[in-house]
Amino acid sequence: MFGPGNHIRPNAVRSVEETMKYSRGGFDYICIATKVAPFDDLSLQKQIKPALGTFPAVFPPKQKRVTSRLATILGNYGANSLHEEDIQGAWWRKLLVNGSQNPICALSHLRDAQFLRSDSEAVPFLRNVMAEIATVAQSKGYTDIDNTVVDHQMEASESRALPGNTPSMMVDALSGRRLEVESILGNTVRIA
Repeated sequence: MFGPGNHIRPNAVRSVEETMKYSRGGFDYICIATKVAPFDDLSLQKQIKPALGTFPAVFPPKQKRVTSRLATILGNYGANSLHEEDIQGAWWRKLLVNGSQNPICALSHLRDAQFLRSDSEAVPFLRNVMAEIATVAQSKGYTDIDNTVVDHQMEASESRALPGNTPSMMVDALSGRRLEVESILGNTVRIA
């Protein structure tokens, strides 16, 4: 970020352990940009947890204020930014689409709208996958991730014009790149 009153001196580090040298009292922000973590045995959350403290479940008031401030700063500079009070609930809602459409489209080599119109069983199949993800979310206490949310996501998916969106996992599959299996599906599969 650049602009009046913004003075940022980032430290590039190669490990969580190295990051901790700079933490003295914690961080206001940790920005992570990754497509696919280069490791399969641990989730990214577990690896960075020593630097994050209370992530992901409980945010003290100070962290909520800092997060809200970051969203405001980003918005002031033209970014589309939203501060979610319950990031895990938002994550589950997003996962209904990402966790279902990414692998289906990667395997079928069809965009989302193409897949949904490919066969009479495509829509019920996708709905069932979303419903399974919703069941896992509910098992973790996110009872509002229910059939109403699944229906909303399905309506949005079914209303897309052909050829539809190309999910990132499909792009990676077609390009011969490593797939986001762990980052998109890993935690859900472990919880289930």
